[in-house]
Amino acid sequence: MTDASILETITERLKALVDRELPEITLATGLRDELGLNSLDAVDLVLDLEEAFGIELPDDDLTRFERVGDVVSAIKSRLEAPA
Repeated sequence: MTDASILETITERLKALVDRELPEITLATGLRDELGLNSLDAVDLVLDLEEAFGIELPDDDLTRFERVGDVVSAIKSRLEAPA
């Protein structure tokens, strides 16, 4: 799966999660400072993405995600990990 396809799914999920118009979302977009996600939003996003991609992200990853690119990298590494 490519970074672009992962980013597209994340963007769709973010738009469904927040109830406002979002700026253009790129890998450099800040989750808290630009998108205004709080900790509850982050948990909801991770749960949604785990379901969408069929993976599990460790809870401590939540605190490390600062940018959309961090989420893309975490998902990509989980998808590429040996079963």
